Amino acid sequence: MRSLGVAFYLSVLGAGTFRNNLLITVVDSLADDFSGKRWFGKNLNSSRLDWFYWLLAGLTGANICVFMIVAKRFPYKSVQSSRVLAVSSVSVA
Repeated sequence: MRSLGVAFYLSVLGAGTFRNNLLITVVDSLADDFSGKRWFGKNLNSSRLDWFYWLLAGLTGANICVFMIVAKRFPYKSVQSSRVLAVSSVSVA
């Protein structure tokens, strides 16, 4: 069972890496098409990595908003709280 957990963890990690590489490729090509300047260049001083990190922050904010909307619509089960009365073993004389 432990080996399945490790295999699942590594496959999710690999899928995330492929998704990140796809995002970088798409963003870089779109930035080059629209502005003529690449966000990821060979020279870090001329690259616009700050815009990419702002894009990641915006995607994270959108993800939080979608999560909040879905969480508000989720029908939670009603759980009745049960109170346990403690019985004291002290005798009154």
